[in-house]
Amino acid sequence: GAAGTPAGGHRVTAAERLVRLLAATLPRASRDRYREEWTADLDGAAEIGMARGAIVRGAAVTALTIDRGDPGHTGMPRTALAARLARRAVATGGSAAVLAAGWSFSGGQSSLWAEGLPGGAVFAAIGAGLGLLALAFGALALVLSLSAVSALAGRTARGALLLTAVVAVFGAVVAAGIAQRGLALLAVPLVGVLLAFAIAASTGPAGTRKVRTVSGLAFAGLALIVLTGAVIHTTVWNPSARVPALPLEQIYAEMIAQRQLTPDFGIGVGVWAAMCLGAIVLFALATSLPGATRTLPLRRLIVLGCLLVGGIVFTQWFAAFGIGMALADTFATSGADAAWSGALLGIVGQVALVAALLVGLTGPARQPDAEPSPAPAPTLP
Repeated sequence: GAAGTPAGGHRVTAAERLVRLLAATLPRASRDRYREEWTADLDGAAEIGMARGAIVRGAAVTALTIDRGDPGHTGMPRTALAARLARRAVATGGSAAVLAAGWSFSGGQSSLWAEGLPGGAVFAAIGAGLGLLALAFGALALVLSLSAVSALAGRTARGALLLTAVVAVFGAVVAAGIAQRGLALLAVPLVGVLLAFAIAASTGPAGTRKVRTVSGLAFAGLALIVLTGAVIHTTVWNPSARVPALPLEQIYAEMIAQRQLTPDFGIGVGVWAAMCLGAIVLFALATSLPGATRTLPLRRLIVLGCLLVGGIVFTQWFAAFGIGMALADTFATSGADAAWSGALLGIVGQVALVAALLVGLTGPARQPDAEPSPAPAPTLP
């Protein structure tokens, strides 16, 4: 049936849309050629007495069985393709580890909902969505890893074994993060290594100084907002939400009177905030220096900006631990966040770290030295 009429007057049929969709699933270097050939076959099907459905079925078979690692289809050597797929597998697997660990430590953002606190249902739903996204990223990492092994075509047995090991580690971390909070700690050093890898791998054009300066200031401003929110959440919003019957001054007085909190409790929070503020200022200065263009391309700037935001949220847990434990012990309550700001900060931090991994490790692949000649298209039945 007709699905539309372009400017030239030709009505695009459902069969033509199907072959275009199938062509879009092929490796990039082969898409245009196959799409043109299949469309031409459909145009001439009536003249040779061939059913248009047979051409669509032939296109589907080709799309399913094509050698996606063939340099003639991909436009790059098999090793380069495998390396690109492996980087994407690492990025998605690392993202799964970040989200799984965050889901575990936050209880799926469900503590607000379990205690009937404001906004609890919304954040519990978001937390559940992040947990499902962790599983989806883990599955995608597996598919990409197997695709990388397939692209190698058995040429590098060590590479296949390494990729298999990486997938196994990611799968174990995701499963552990969802099943047991203590085991989710395995994700911390793993993600740290992957983030360092993402920083090193994030190459590309430097961008104009104006773009770099604006981008750097934007990330610095976001990090400052997150830092300010984290300090207020730790010292004001969360204690008030956890013990709503008492004013803030009396809450702290009770914790100090019962020796659960020392009078100088603010020093730890202040030192952490000062260190984060120093990192924000250094980042803003470094991104605007003219001489930083060689070592700090635009994509690396974005990765570091996301890491800055995610790092503030991650380290906030250490600054807030003492006050949280004092609240729990003094008032015989839970140590979990009671204010919606804690759940929001956790989500922002997870998204920022995932963005750092994806931007750093899924950038454009390097162009091969010599592009292979294209492989011949198979003859359709």
